[in-house]
Amino acid sequence: REKFVAAIEGGTTRTVHLKRQLPVYVVYFTAWAEGIEPVHFRRDIYGRDALLARALRGGKPAVRATAEAPVQAGP
Repeated sequence: REKFVAAIEGGTTRTVHLKRQLPVYVVYFTAWAEGIEPVHFRRDIYGRDALLARALRGGKPAVRATAEAPVQAGP
């Protein structure tokens, strides 16, 4: 743990080859809650909320390149 923390605090990028593959999950939140605090909201800079809303409404799934301009998901 100490070596891991020291590497993070060192601020330099480093490549480490692992002996076995590890699953990696990338998540992107524009809203979240912490305990009893109010819900936090952030601007959807990647335009993912509109795609999620469409899918939740039963719309056809869509995939778009990240290089495109973000879809505006709200007011």
